[in-house]
Amino acid sequence: MTDNEHGRALVTPCRCARRAPRLREINDRFAPPPNLAPNGCFRGATMSIRSLALTIAVLAIGHASSAVAQDSAIVSAGAVEFLNSCSACHGTDARGSGPIANALKVRPADLTQLAKQNQGAFPFLKIVQTIDGRSTGSHGSREMPVWGDRYQAQVGLKYGPYGGETVVRARILELVYYLQSVQQ
Repeated sequence: MTDNEHGRALVTPCRCARRAPRLREINDRFAPPPNLAPNGCFRGATMSIRSLALTIAVLAIGHASSAVAQDSAIVSAGAVEFLNSCSACHGTDARGSGPIANALKVRPADLTQLAKQNQGAFPFLKIVQTIDGRSTGSHGSREMPVWGDRYQAQVGLKYGPYGGETVVRARILELVYYLQSVQQ
């Protein structure tokens, strides 16, 4: 402490007072833009309802077209999988009239009627579980092959313990999406 010209003792400013200029500098540097209103919206940056709707529509159409392209690719892959794995029993038209259908004890199902037999709703999960076959109980007979085990045996350990299961589920889902696409 030292005396000033008035004869009073000077008090050393506290740490807060010494930081005040630095805080003002920081506040000035990170101050909100001048056109920011108190509600958080920018003044003068209005978007008309029409331009907002147009922007949303363009984004939605772009997303929908990529989704349709992706869906058609999945359905196409499912069609190939169906021809390779299922058409011998269910036929190329999925109506249960494959070349070996007459030799089977139980006639294969008409897979184009699954939604109609379920009050118009495609039983997606039931079809996934039926094709996979690994989660069904051991009670009763099972005429259809357990494709989950067959696909798993084909994949082996090529993709690791979890990657192999992912490939198996992808093949089953491709089949199910294909079957969903052929419903009448």
